[in-house]
Amino acid sequence: MLAPRPEPGVSRFDVICQPGIVDTVLDLMARWADDRALPANARRRLGYLMGAAVEHGTRFEPRALTMLVRWVDVEQVRVDLRWYGGADAALPERPEQALTGTIATLDALAAEWGLGHNGTAWIQWIVADVA
Repeated sequence: MLAPRPEPGVSRFDVICQPGIVDTVLDLMARWADDRALPANARRRLGYLMGAAVEHGTRFEPRALTMLVRWVDVEQVRVDLRWYGGADAALPERPEQALTGTIATLDALAAEWGLGHNGTAWIQWIVADVA
Protein backbone atom coordinates (compact mmCIF):
# COMPACT_ATOMS: atom_id res chain seq x y z
CA MET A 1 0.00 0.00 0.00
CA LEU A 2 1.31 3.42 -0.90
CA ALA A 3 1.39 6.19 1.68
CA PRO A 4 -1.12 8.99 1.07
CA ARG A 5 0.19 11.98 -0.83
CA PRO A 6 0.92 14.89 1.54
CA GLU A 7 -1.24 17.98 1.13
CA PRO A 8 0.64 21.29 1.51
CA GLY A 9 -0.50 23.24 4.55
CA VAL A 10 -2.43 20.31 6.03
CA SER A 11 -1.48 18.51 9.24
CA ARG A 12 -2.51 14.85 9.06
CA PHE A 13 -2.97 12.51 12.02
CA ASP A 14 -3.89 8.83 11.52
CA VAL A 15 -5.34 7.12 14.57
CA ILE A 16 -6.45 3.54 15.20
CA CYS A 17 -9.81 3.50 16.97
CA GLN A 18 -9.30 1.81 20.32
CA PRO A 19 -10.05 2.66 23.94
CA GLY A 20 -8.61 6.07 24.75
CA ILE A 21 -9.09 7.52 21.25
CA VAL A 22 -10.80 10.63 22.61
CA ASP A 23 -7.79 11.43 24.80
CA THR A 24 -5.42 10.69 21.92
CA VAL A 25 -7.23 13.08 19.57
CA LEU A 26 -7.47 15.76 22.26
CA ASP A 27 -3.73 15.46 22.91
CA LEU A 28 -2.92 15.70 19.19
CA MET A 29 -5.17 18.74 18.76
CA ALA A 30 -3.71 20.42 21.87
CA ARG A 31 -0.15 19.90 20.60
CA TRP A 32 -1.13 21.27 17.18
CA ALA A 33 -2.69 24.35 18.81
CA ASP A 34 0.26 24.86 21.16
CA ASP A 35 2.74 24.62 18.26
CA ARG A 36 0.86 27.47 16.59
CA ALA A 37 0.63 29.54 19.79
CA LEU A 38 -3.16 29.75 19.66
CA PRO A 39 -4.80 31.70 22.48
CA ALA A 40 -6.10 29.73 25.46
CA ASN A 41 -9.76 30.30 24.53
CA ALA A 42 -9.13 28.92 21.02
CA ARG A 43 -7.38 25.84 22.44
CA ARG A 44 -10.33 25.23 24.77
CA ARG A 45 -12.82 25.67 21.91
CA LEU A 46 -10.93 23.19 19.73
CA GLY A 47 -10.78 20.75 22.64
CA TYR A 48 -14.54 20.88 23.26
CA LEU A 49 -15.28 20.55 19.54
CA MET A 50 -12.92 17.61 19.03
CA GLY A 51 -14.19 15.87 22.16
CA ALA A 52 -17.81 16.14 20.99
CA ALA A 53 -16.99 15.09 17.43
CA VAL A 54 -14.87 12.07 18.39
CA GLU A 55 -17.38 10.91 21.00
CA HIS A 56 -20.04 11.04 18.28
CA GLY A 57 -17.90 9.27 15.69
CA THR A 58 -17.02 6.40 17.99
CA ARG A 59 -20.74 5.61 18.38
CA PHE A 60 -20.41 3.81 15.02
CA GLU A 61 -17.43 1.62 16.03
CA PRO A 62 -15.03 2.73 13.28
CA ARG A 63 -11.68 1.02 12.72
CA ALA A 64 -9.61 4.14 12.04
CA LEU A 65 -9.70 7.92 11.97
CA THR A 66 -7.75 10.40 9.89
CA MET A 67 -7.76 13.95 11.25
CA LEU A 68 -6.79 16.71 8.80
CA VAL A 69 -6.19 20.20 10.19
CA ARG A 70 -5.73 23.26 7.98
CA TRP A 71 -6.00 27.01 8.19
CA VAL A 72 -9.03 28.52 6.43
CA ASP A 73 -7.66 32.01 7.04
CA VAL A 74 -5.76 33.74 9.84
CA GLU A 75 -8.78 33.53 12.16
CA GLN A 76 -10.22 30.09 11.37
CA VAL A 77 -9.14 26.45 11.31
CA ARG A 78 -10.89 23.59 9.54
CA VAL A 79 -10.71 20.06 10.92
CA ASP A 80 -11.85 17.06 8.87
CA LEU A 81 -12.41 13.83 10.78
CA ARG A 82 -12.51 10.93 8.30
CA TRP A 83 -13.91 7.74 9.82
CA TYR A 84 -13.09 4.38 8.22
CA GLY A 85 -15.02 1.15 8.76
CA GLY A 86 -17.73 0.85 11.34
CA ALA A 87 -21.46 0.32 11.43
CA ASP A 88 -24.17 2.08 9.47
CA ALA A 89 -26.08 2.80 12.68
CA ALA A 90 -24.96 4.02 16.07
CA LEU A 91 -24.59 1.60 18.95
CA PRO A 92 -27.95 1.20 20.72
CA GLU A 93 -26.47 1.38 24.22
CA ARG A 94 -25.38 4.97 23.66
CA PRO A 95 -28.28 7.28 24.53
CA GLU A 96 -29.94 9.55 21.98
CA GLN A 97 -29.24 12.46 24.35
CA ALA A 98 -25.58 12.11 23.36
CA LEU A 99 -26.49 13.12 19.80
CA THR A 100 -28.47 16.11 21.06
CA GLY A 101 -25.50 17.17 23.20
CA THR A 102 -23.10 16.81 20.27
CA ILE A 103 -25.28 18.95 18.03
CA ALA A 104 -25.67 21.59 20.75
CA THR A 105 -21.88 21.73 21.29
CA LEU A 106 -21.14 22.01 17.57
CA ASP A 107 -23.85 24.65 17.05
CA ALA A 108 -22.60 26.72 19.98
CA LEU A 109 -18.84 26.54 19.39
CA ALA A 110 -18.22 25.94 15.67
CA ALA A 111 -18.38 28.65 13.03
CA GLU A 112 -19.57 25.91 10.63
CA TRP A 113 -19.87 22.12 10.73
CA GLY A 114 -21.31 19.25 8.78
CA LEU A 115 -21.23 15.59 7.80
CA GLY A 116 -20.67 13.92 4.47
CA HIS A 117 -19.37 10.82 2.72
CA ASN A 118 -16.64 10.75 0.06
CA GLY A 119 -17.21 7.18 -1.13
CA THR A 120 -14.67 5.62 1.23
CA ALA A 121 -15.21 7.36 4.57
CA TRP A 122 -17.68 9.38 6.60
CA ILE A 123 -16.35 12.89 7.14
CA GLN A 124 -17.21 15.24 9.98
CA TRP A 125 -15.92 18.72 9.23
CA ILE A 126 -15.67 21.62 11.62
CA VAL A 127 -14.57 25.22 11.11
CA ALA A 128 -13.58 26.95 14.33
CA ASP A 129 -12.69 30.55 15.12
CA VAL A 130 -9.24 30.67 16.69
CA ALA A 131 -8.49 34.40 16.86
